[in-house]
Amino acid sequence: MFFQYNPNIWLYFCSIGLLFFLMIYMVRKKVADGLSLATLAMVALWSLGFALQISVTDLGTAFLSYVIANDFIGLKVPMVWLLWAVRVAGKKRWLTRPRIALLFTLPVVTDLLNMTNSWHGLVYHQLRMEALGPYQVLKLIPGPWYWVILVYCLIVLLAVMAVQTKAALNREILHPKQALGVALATGSVLIQIILIVSR
Repeated sequence: MFFQYNPNIWLYFCSIGLLFFLMIYMVRKKVADGLSLATLAMVALWSLGFALQISVTDLGTAFLSYVIANDFIGLKVPMVWLLWAVRVAGKKRWLTRPRIALLFTLPVVTDLLNMTNSWHGLVYHQLRMEALGPYQVLKLIPGPWYWVILVYCLIVLLAVMAVQTKAALNREILHPKQALGVALATGSVLIQIILIVSR
């Protein structure tokens, strides 16, 4: 495993620091719940994985850090975020075990497809390291399942926006402005994902 210095690593480290600060603050103020802490921890691990990915120059380590950070952890963040959004909107009755299992079905199938991708190429057709300026970066050619899980995650993020917006507009939530803020933040994440993928 060979490392390279990439100044973009500081963006990931700053986000990790901010996320840990938020987690500590929430725990100390006793406003933390399991789902919000899980979401913050998952995003911190996602950031750590991407920091590693942009810091290595060999394909194996870059791909492993990408798959662990993005596919095994990152793809579950929208689902946990939706569970949190539903819970804080007061819709706990929706959170049944069968529904939660159904929500996580495609991400778990993606995990299985990732572990066997070398046999079928459904998630990624091709992977290689490519020079981008002075840095070596992981370049991947997505397979058909990549688009399936991407669209699914985008739909889940839209559901987060819908749940929070509806709860705010119907005054079903204690702090409607915060719910609208969550919906707007989710929308900005959605737009960023679409912009990144459309490049």
